[in-house]
Amino acid sequence: QRRAAADAAPAVQGLTEITFERGPCYGTCPVYKLRIGGDGSVEFEGLRFVARMGKVNDTLPRDSVKALADAFDGAGFSALADRYVEGEPACGAAHTDAPTMITSITIQGKTKRVEHYRGCSGAPPQLTVLENRIDETVRVARWTKSGGSQ
Repeated sequence: QRRAAADAAPAVQGLTEITFERGPCYGTCPVYKLRIGGDGSVEFEGLRFVARMGKVNDTLPRDSVKALADAFDGAGFSALADRYVEGEPACGAAHTDAPTMITSITIQGKTKRVEHYRGCSGAPPQLTVLENRIDETVRVARWTKSGGSQ
């Protein structure tokens, strides 16, 4: 089922990469970084409270990468605020003990990056849905499952 990423052309014209980071919370939230190449290459780096520490590589099928890029479009990612963090107007009311997610997509040399503190009430729900979709597409639970609460 694994495919050689080097043999695959980008699933989406001009897609260089998608990145996703989960930051710490006051508890045992998993902390990791993901990089998904336009060719389907995946790099996971477990940092804290994950089952797999360090780097792991995998490959996604072209259709999965395309569906993920389409999910960014469907979520209106390019029109979202750059920061949903405490102190920013887009955050709204905030509660503590939530992790911060950083999501980006680079297409045709242009990168859109969104920082999202999960405690912000003003963040649009489709952003959380997109973040979860990234995890599901990569099947990140296989590397984080014993790492604590999400």
